Amino acid sequence: MKVPETFSDPHFLLQGHSEMALRISKFPWANTPLGPIEHWDPTLKVMTQTILNSAQAHVIMWGADRTCVYNDAFIPILGSLKHPISLGAGVRELWSENWPRLQPFIDEAAKGISNIVPDFSFEIERDGKISEGFFSVCNIPLYDYAGNISGILTSANETTVMILSMRENIIIKEKIVTVLERMNDAYFSLDKNWTIMGVNHSHELASKLTRDQQIGKNFIELFFSDPELQNTKYMTAYRKVMEEREAVSFEDYYPPLDLWTMVNAFPIDDGGIAVIFKDINDIKKKEKRLMQIQTELENVIEIAQIGFWQIVFPSQKFSVTPTFLRQMGLPVDLTDVSLKECIEQVYLEDRDKLNRSIEEAISRNGSFHIEYRVVLPSGEIRWIESKGSVITDEKNQPVKFSGTTLDVTDRALTRQGLEDAKLEAERSNRLKTAFLANMSHEIRTPLGAMMGFAELLGEPGISETDRANYIEI
Repeated sequence: MKVPETFSDPHFLLQGHSEMALRISKFPWANTPLGPIEHWDPTLKVMTQTILNSAQAHVIMWGADRTCVYNDAFIPILGSLKHPISLGAGVRELWSENWPRLQPFIDEAAKGISNIVPDFSFEIERDGKISEGFFSVCNIPLYDYAGNISGILTSANETTVMILSMRENIIIKEKIVTVLERMNDAYFSLDKNWTIMGVNHSHELASKLTRDQQIGKNFIELFFSDPELQNTKYMTAYRKVMEEREAVSFEDYYPPLDLWTMVNAFPIDDGGIAVIFKDINDIKKKEKRLMQIQTELENVIEIAQIGFWQIVFPSQKFSVTPTFLRQMGLPVDLTDVSLKECIEQVYLEDRDKLNRSIEEAISRNGSFHIEYRVVLPSGEIRWIESKGSVITDEKNQPVKFSGTTLDVTDRALTRQGLEDAKLEAERSNRLKTAFLANMSHEIRTPLGAMMGFAELLGEPGISETDRANYIEI
């Protein structure tokens, strides 16, 4: 068969100025099994020009020795250790370390059977370092001008980044699975058709069903088949996540298992959802007990007629209880009352003292204890005792100022009565002392004269006549 003149042109391969075009045109091919370029088979010439114009990595293995001709895109695969010495070398020499794994695919292509080797791995040199690389390799038989298989075209697409990413994802997934298995919260995942795809051990315990009894089953049929459960917060939330692809969080009670749960549900990439929930039965029991204690305490407080007040900083929000409002002479159904309004109910002479006590307690983050009078709408005056303290944060800044009030009118009146009685007793005592002092003076005046005459009668020099006169007196 006559070879076209174009294929016999030795300058046929000099089209283009890429590195490999120049190297191939200057390479001493006469010293290789391929011989001078002008004697190359037309197919080899055409395929060589084709790969030089390609952006994909290609290598041609031609002849019995599989002599290599490659393009610029193939250089990074070879690295500095194999380029440019691989040009004109046999494939066995080029990939000696990988030849046992490569040979079956090369031999298969040499028999006329194309093949693809996905993610073939081998060591490559990059930036002076040896690392593992992955490539999807396609081997195609090449027919010479006479129609015989004389060569193989190998094309390579690097998949290293994808494979390493997949490996990392697998590692991450394994870690996630390990975490999910070890955590106390229950976990399950559903696909977009509500099929259970995975559960952890905690979910097995919570649901009282083994993993095998759940995976592959329809979630709704397994846990929410009862029509009364279809409109629960659970299903409403799960449908929202499934349809709107938005995460939700909620608490609800699941009657079939007598279980209170705190749930976080979120969408996942495959169109399904993942759910993590915590058993909060103990928390709910404690909350119920606390509510009972609070109710009991409120009853005790109501019976004891103790009022409560609180100022929150920095908003200065003032809140009180109905008992406090009653003590201050205000309607007990007031929902929004200010401190100023309450102070206006205080007896005028006690207001300044009350304001000063509040300001001092806040300024020094201290305690508060005062008694003041309140004027009720009826005009009655009642005595109120109030105690409180300021609570501060870690920076010693006031967070809230709260305390109690107690109607101590009876005690105040009793104390006032005792004080009045004491004053009256002291006044009576002073009057009695003055009376006795006066009486003593009156008594001492005549006795003094009598004692004087008695002394005169006892004098030895007095005459009988004078003694008789003194006795007469």
